[in-house]
Amino acid sequence: MNFNSIKEYFYRLYNFCYILVLAPLALFLFLYYQSQVEKILPIIQADSELLKFEVLFFLLGVIGLTIVHAFIGKRLARVSKEAGLGEKMDRYVSIALVRTAVGSFVALLMNAGFYLTGGISFTIAFGLTMIWVGWQWPTPKRFCNDLSVRNDERELLLKSKDAF
Repeated sequence: MNFNSIKEYFYRLYNFCYILVLAPLALFLFLYYQSQVEKILPIIQADSELLKFEVLFFLLGVIGLTIVHAFIGKRLARVSKEAGLGEKMDRYVSIALVRTAVGSFVALLMNAGFYLTGGISFTIAFGLTMIWVGWQWPTPKRFCNDLSVRNDERELLLKSKDAF
C-alpha cells in the first residue's frame, strides 16, 4: 500500500477494515429489523434441529477465529524480524485485512444462523464476534505490540503520526 505519512497509512487501513466490518453489520441490522416486523420467519423451527445448527455454527466460528489467531501469530513473528518500519507496515496491511476479513466472515456465518433459526443465541454470538473484531482492530498501539517495534519507531507511530 502506498502512503505518504503514518497518518495516511492508518487512515487507509481503517477504511479497508471498516468496509469489511460494515457489510455483516448492515446485513445483521436488516435481518434483525425484518424479523422484528415479522417479514421473515425462521426456516428451521424444530428444537432438535435448532440445537444442531447452533452447535455447528458456533464450532465453525470458534474454529475459524482460533485458526486465524494462530496463523496470524506466526506471520506476525516473521514480519517482526524485518529490518525497516516501512517494510513492516507494508506486510502488516495483509495481516490486518485477513484478521478483519475472517472476523467478518464469522459474523456473516452468525447472520446466516440468525436468518435460518431466528435464535437469540446467534444475536449474542454476532455481538461477541463484533467485539472480537474490535479487539483485533489494527491501531498504531496494536501495530507496535504485534510487531515489537523499537522504542524510536514506537514514539514515531504513537506520537507524531505525521513524520515519515
